[in-house]
Amino acid sequence: MAREKATAPVRPERRIGRKVVLISAGALAAVALFLLILCQVAGIHSMSDVVAYRAMWRGHYHPIWKDLALRRIKKGDTVESVLRKRPMVYREDAGFYTSLAYFTRGLGPRDVILIARDGKLVAAKARGNGWQHVFFESPEHGEPFGQAWMRFRKQRELEANAYKIHCAVTAGQDVFRSDHVERRQVPGPAPEDKEMLEQLKEIYGDRYVKAYGPAMHEELAVEVTEVLYGDLDPGTTLMYRETYRALQTSEKVFLHFEDDRALSPHAPGEPANLTVSKSALEWYQSLTPEQIQALVPRWSGR
Repeated sequence: MAREKATAPVRPERRIGRKVVLISAGALAAVALFLLILCQVAGIHSMSDVVAYRAMWRGHYHPIWKDLALRRIKKGDTVESVLRKRPMVYREDAGFYTSLAYFTRGLGPRDVILIARDGKLVAAKARGNGWQHVFFESPEHGEPFGQAWMRFRKQRELEANAYKIHCAVTAGQDVFRSDHVERRQVPGPAPEDKEMLEQLKEIYGDRYVKAYGPAMHEELAVEVTEVLYGDLDPGTTLMYRETYRALQTSEKVFLHFEDDRALSPHAPGEPANLTVSKSALEWYQSLTPEQIQALVPRWSGR
C-alpha cells in the first residue's frame, strides 16, 4: 500500500498575511463602493465636477451647495421650503419665474443660483472663476426663462430711471435734453478711482502711484438744449462721467442734481449728473399719482 504524501502545515504568519490581504481588499472594495454611491448621489460624473466641488468647498460657498449636492434640496421642491431651510440672499420674481441667488464675497462670480417656475424648482447651478456646475436643470425652461428675465430686467431699469426722474422733479432739480455732447480728456483720476489710488499709495507708497504718470480720464461736455424740469438756462454746459451710457442713450435725457442726497439719504451731498432714456421719461410722465406712490417705496431703499 502506497504511503500518503505528508502535507506541510501552514505557518501562522502566512495565515495572518492572507487575512490582512482579504481584509484590505474588502476595505478597498467598500471604500470604492462608497465613493461610487457618493458620486452618484452628488452628481459627480467627470473631473470638471470634481473641480467644481473642490472649488465650492475651498471657496466657502454658501452652505446651500451641500444641500443641493446631497439632494436635501432637489428639483420640484417649493420656493417656500427652500427659504425655510436656507433664507435667501437675493430674490427676483420675473413673471412665472423666481430666481434665488446665494452669493459668496470675493473676486469674480462665486454664487449658487436656483430657478423656480410657478413656485417649484426647475434648475440649480453654481459658478466660479472658469467653471460652472449644474446640480439639476430643465432644458425646456431655458428659453422661456431667458425671455421672462429680459422683460424683467427692462422693466426694472425703466422703473429705476423713472425713480431718478421723480427724485429730480420733486426735489426741484434739473431734467433736460441735449443735442450737443462732446467727449473730452480731463487731467487727473476720475473721482471713483481716487479711493483705489489712495489704497495703492498706502500699500506701495508714492513712487508706485507716480509710476502711472499723469492720470487722465474721459468726461462728456453736455450743453443744455431744452429744459424739461428745473431752472437751468439753455446753453449751460455740464460735465458728465457716464460716458458710455450717455453716448448710447437714445434721444438723451440728462439729470442734474446740485445735491445727490435727493437720490439717497446716504449720499455724500455732492453734485451728481446722470443719464436716463427717453422711454423712461415718457413712462414716468404716463404714470398716475397712485402709480408713482406705489413706485417710490420699491426704489427709495435701494
